[in-house]
Amino acid sequence: MTSLKRKDFRLQMLLGLGQTAQVYLAEAP
Repeated sequence: MTSLKRKDFRLQMLLGLGQTAQVYLAEAP
C-alpha cells in the first residue's frame, strides 16, 4: 500500500466524519 500523506489522511478523516454525521442526522428522529 502507498503511504497516505498527512493532507490526504486529514481529507479522508473529514470525509469519514461527514458521512458519519449524515447517517446520524438521517437516522435521528
